[in-house]
Amino acid sequence: MTGSSDKTTTNDKALPGAMLLGIDTARGGRIVTWLLVLICILLAAVEFVWPLHGYFEIEDQPVFYGWFGILVCIALAIFARIIGAILKRREDYYGSLSVSAEEHPAFDLAQEKADA
Repeated sequence: MTGSSDKTTTNDKALPGAMLLGIDTARGGRIVTWLLVLICILLAAVEFVWPLHGYFEIEDQPVFYGWFGILVCIALAIFARIIGAILKRREDYYGSLSVSAEEHPAFDLAQEKADA
């Protein structure tokens, strides 16, 4: 990595616990990512040695919960897109009824003097 320092923060407005967890730097983020990948691989490998007893027959397939989770995640993203398209409104949907569209008398728009 040329010209960059791993000690610099990636975001000025980092999450409150980011520094405590060590993920406030680019290097820390990479470490956490690789740890999560390692945990996923180990959990998938455990399925081949640990006997599983699923309620349905499909649950006995190797790494069923992994691919089921990915498929459900993709389905939720597609569903959210469809619902977003259905519920989408025009930009001026509330235009005539909004407070910013109201007419104000000129005397109401003047700056008020207040005792401070």
